[in-house]
Amino acid sequence: EPPEILEERSRLIWNAQMNRLGVFDFLGLEWTPDNLEDPDYDLLGLDQRPGPGGAPKQGDVATFVTCVKAFVGIGILSLPYAVAKGGYLAGPLFLIFIAIIAHHCMQSLIKAALKIPARRVSFGMLGKRLLGPWGKRYVDCSIVASQVGFCIAYLIYIAGNVSAVVCQETHGEVCLSGTTVITATGLLLVPLALLRDLKALEIPTLMSNFALLGGIAWVFVCATVEIQDRGAVEETVVAVNWDELPIFFGLAVFTFEGIGLMLPIQSVMLTPDHLPDILRVAMVFLVSLFVAFGALCYFAWGAHTNGMVTFNLRPGKITSFLRLFYALGVFLTYPMQMMPVFQIVEGKLGISKMEGRAKTCSTNIVRLSLVTLTCAIGATVGDQFGLFLSLVGSVCCTSLAFILPALFHLRREDRSSATAKGDAFDRFTVGFGAVAGFVSMVFTLKSFFAGESAGHR
Repeated sequence: EPPEILEERSRLIWNAQMNRLGVFDFLGLEWTPDNLEDPDYDLLGLDQRPGPGGAPKQGDVATFVTCVKAFVGIGILSLPYAVAKGGYLAGPLFLIFIAIIAHHCMQSLIKAALKIPARRVSFGMLGKRLLGPWGKRYVDCSIVASQVGFCIAYLIYIAGNVSAVVCQETHGEVCLSGTTVITATGLLLVPLALLRDLKALEIPTLMSNFALLGGIAWVFVCATVEIQDRGAVEETVVAVNWDELPIFFGLAVFTFEGIGLMLPIQSVMLTPDHLPDILRVAMVFLVSLFVAFGALCYFAWGAHTNGMVTFNLRPGKITSFLRLFYALGVFLTYPMQMMPVFQIVEGKLGISKMEGRAKTCSTNIVRLSLVTLTCAIGATVGDQFGLFLSLVGSVCCTSLAFILPALFHLRREDRSSATAKGDAFDRFTVGFGAVAGFVSMVFTLKSFFAGESAGHR
């Protein structure tokens, strides 16, 4: 690609670091030439001027925090449901197994990128270089599909929790339907979707992080109190749930899909060579957190563990506040997650080449259409939150977390360190991701269309 395009991408990555904003680095997105040649390229609201002495760098502690942030999101709320689908023994064991493979894939992706002669390497760029144009298209489609899936999940979460809290606090006098809440949420999201400056979302992003931490902490507290008061629900827990284990796979992969962060975060580190060790420590911490969170909640609520674990919490003012606060945080995260989708779709449609009112109207129409699409799908999915996350994990996240990194590692340019054992493991990872993802998708769709009766499953 032309050097000027790589330089523009470099500046964009430097100025959209995870410790400031992070959504584009989190995704590892590559900007298309149309985007970068656009005279209104600065509509992102990012300072394109290099700072004095070069771009800022990120230390090891900030890198560790960034790695943890990449994996702790709305997916953690479905982990107790995932453990219920797997069993209190099989769930944690398979969670560890999936984490090991995901960690191997991240390390493989980093190794493959290190040999590329470019200052910054994105996921899409790596796909194009090692697999050809279809590799980049595969990466971009997987990223867009997963991001849209995340945003639909946000809408389902908001609808379920807001309607439940309003109905509870009004003692049944006002009980809104999920479709009504999603419609209202979509209308409120329109102004945010039309934003051209991401700087306006920095404080809302910080708020969403606080909401996430507060929600996780309160669920821990409520599950502990539940066990202390009633004891573990031993009569409804199982060690291995063979019938629904494939659904567990999709949920687990959804939780661990943060691989798009690895390449850009390495490029902003003071000591990039430390990333493999930092990532290893972060994965140990995350697996410990996820296993403890999922198993504790499963023992607290047993087979009645909900797809949204917040529906298992005892009613109360603190619970209602945190559920609404978390919903607000998710609401404010939606435009951040959709912005890359907006940019990619607008670039593919050639809107970036337009000028004046035609460009403004076309941009607004595309964004309104995408927001409407996510709202329509969210209203159609209804209350099957956990199953929807499993579907996104099995279809989209499996490609990003397992299949593509293993393919990249097999096709890496420098194979001087390649071994038959390593290549065999890469082939196993590709096959495992494809087969397990397909099986999980089939089982999830079967449960989805069967319509589980417990609600918010």
